Amino acid sequence: MKDGFGEEEYYDGSRYIGQFKENKKNGEGNLILVGGDGESLRGYSGEFRNDKIWGKGKFIWNDNKEYIGDWVNDEITGYGIIREGKLKHLGFFEHNLKEGIGATFYDEQNFVLSGKWENNLIEGYGILINLEDKDKNNNNIDANNNNEIIVKMGKGEIINKSLDEDEINKFKKSEEYGNIIELYKEKFYPDYIKYMNNKSIF
Repeated sequence: MKDGFGEEEYYDGSRYIGQFKENKKNGEGNLILVGGDGESLRGYSGEFRNDKIWGKGKFIWNDNKEYIGDWVNDEITGYGIIREGKLKHLGFFEHNLKEGIGATFYDEQNFVLSGKWENNLIEGYGILINLEDKDKNNNNIDANNNNEIIVKMGKGEIINKSLDEDEINKFKKSEEYGNIIELYKEKFYPDYIKYMNNKSIF
């Protein structure tokens, strides 16, 4: 049985270079996959368990979309960052979909949208945070929250950005608001800066 470090090539030209245990991919490795045209490449670098992508790793698709973060049973599940074009989303995922609190960074427009995702779409309240001054104290949340706008979301779209003051104040006193802001300040924003500096969050 294959055990230890090795290289394995498959019928379509794809190959795996990394650790094996009991004849299966286990441990750290690189999986280089040949695209449907036989030329374009995509691949994964990270942890495996019993021939499955499982643990922490990075996957790059043919269109240069990439995900860095947690995997379970060949699926994006857990915490990570996904880059699609010029957008970067940090947050929680389940079965390859955005699920739970997260933050999407719109670099060209200098803002981030933070909130709670369900089935890949942001729902409920969203918090728009200005990114123009990246050196503001508290990771772009100033003492009076003057650089944030509360909006109502529906199926991934802004459906109301002119909420009355009572509704905004009620939301800001809620546990959900506290959780979103805390994760943004303590996790999403620092990991975004880390990714922008070295293309990784590990």
